[in-house]
Amino acid sequence: MRRARDRPRPRALHNPSRQIGFSRACRRSRTALRACHTSRPIATRPFIIADYRPDAAGLLVAVWPDVGPCHGRDGLACHVCLNHWRPRSTGPCFPLAVMTCLGHGGAFTLYPPGHVPYGRRAVAAVTLTGAEPDSPQVQGAETLFDAARDASQGKAWHRQCPGGSDTWWSSQGRQVATAVRIFGVAPDLDLAARLAVAAALQQDVLSLLDASKTIVGSPGYRSRGAAVVGVHNRLPRGPCLLQCLVAAGHLAGLWGPPWRWDGQIRQLRRWAFRGDGTRPP
Repeated sequence: MRRARDRPRPRALHNPSRQIGFSRACRRSRTALRACHTSRPIATRPFIIADYRPDAAGLLVAVWPDVGPCHGRDGLACHVCLNHWRPRSTGPCFPLAVMTCLGHGGAFTLYPPGHVPYGRRAVAAVTLTGAEPDSPQVQGAETLFDAARDASQGKAWHRQCPGGSDTWWSSQGRQVATAVRIFGVAPDLDLAARLAVAAALQQDVLSLLDASKTIVGSPGYRSRGAAVVGVHNRLPRGPCLLQCLVAAGHLAGLWGPPWRWDGQIRQLRRWAFRGDGTRPP
């Protein structure tokens, strides 16, 4: 009887990646891909916002970028390909594309406009192609701001509900806690981060400081919600609103650097502001 090590190895299964000669690069990128799903600090992992459009079968498919956040690094060219689809039960309730850059060995996820890493609700009401918030297509859409608005009005979400509910008290608390950081009114936000968030939101930093002091003087979900609503009502409207909120969340340390892929002009742009080394829109 042949020993296991003497047995002939089975032939490798058909792998489409070998047809274009980058199977070795795929193997080198496995470590980076596993890191994409681990619990590394959210604030350090870049992500790309890309449009999602229905294909011939009606399934939502991302507009794939030509390059990744790693482009220009080490003088190497990006070679971006789809690795797999990541299922989602909250946030955008459809699978998201996880891409691999074979040139640099990194992995990143494509999020539809309005959504961010680990977010259960959109930060702004926009369509999957980034239509403006005033579009009839997004009227009534649920966003992270809903929890703060209800809190400001003293509307506590369900603590118990026969048959279940989409609005639980614990979820409201988590979403309000996220919102106060995005809007720069969290009492524990350091001065440097608050200055950066104020620049991203085009707000006076003193107004954000006053709102945070109000929360300290009257702690509770109502005061937190009211502080968020006050800033939200002063934000500029139009197509730049989503960019302001996504950049503010990054500058507050909630997620990594956001990038936006423009499929029409085939360009990848970083959404950053003065607090992150560039000028605001």
